[in-house]
Amino acid sequence: VYVGGISENKTSMDLLKYDSAGNQLWVFNEPTADSLADMILGSSGDIYLTAMKRVSIGKDIVTLKVSENGQLLWLQAYNHAAGSDDMPYGMGLDPSENVIVVGTQEHLYTTNYQALLLQYDSTGGFLVQRTYESLTTYGKDKFTDVECLASGRVLVTGQAYEVNIYNAINSTDRHDIMAAN
Repeated sequence: VYVGGISENKTSMDLLKYDSAGNQLWVFNEPTADSLADMILGSSGDIYLTAMKRVSIGKDIVTLKVSENGQLLWLQAYNHAAGSDDMPYGMGLDPSENVIVVGTQEHLYTTNYQALLLQYDSTGGFLVQRTYESLTTYGKDKFTDVECLASGRVLVTGQAYEVNIYNAINSTDRHDIMAAN
């Protein structure tokens, strides 16, 4: 059994492993992450995690792989632009154990967010970054979940949120459900 979360002092992310009798086997502590978004158990017993890290200005996405014995195998940080907010919401593993992280990234110094998909190979090598942006200049778009099929296809869901700032009295704000593959 694996349990992940934020440390008691809220300055790092902890991952704990327990045996079937409830005995703690090990604790992994990662100070570069302070908010766990998702974790997945790989076929070899390794654990993949994605989290957010608050930095001096903004937030970054941290994705890591921990061995079944609690050792860090790799860590990748994603920072779209200094001072921007980048936040993960979910992750998946494709049949080759490539890691797909979904979330959102902020346009620097705006209130506009793009839906974000990142892909890393099983050794932590960066493969792909894709974004989706709704037609408005002031959207708050995000991918919230991902499903990786045995065929290799990747399905993502999310939200496209459009704000009409030109007509605040008769607001036409919209929330749209999004699905893509």
